[in-house]
Amino acid sequence: MFELSQLRCFTTVATELNFRRAAERLNMTQPPLTRQIQLLEHQIGAALFTRNTRSVRLTAAGRAFFLEAREPAGPGRDGRAVGAAFRPGRHRLGGHQLRRQRPCT
Repeated sequence: MFELSQLRCFTTVATELNFRRAAERLNMTQPPLTRQIQLLEHQIGAALFTRNTRSVRLTAAGRAFFLEAREPAGPGRDGRAVGAAFRPGRHRLGGHQLRRQRPCT
């Protein structure tokens, strides 16, 4: 399912709403951070961010995922626990049915 590193990348970008600043906070470069977010979006089957050259915003699915991903880790809680609630075809986020995106290239 999801790795904790992917969740850390996601929550940092969601907090900063800027990929460059998030990459700096995570001590990594921007391309691998972008790839981690793309992989996470592919696994979830929903876009988490709306991006353009000037801004980054959370989508409805991204807001719902952010609320779940930032919960304090409890016993046995890992990426699988967060991901279990976000399977395409099983749940609605922000009034939108999750569906699979095209594979990342």
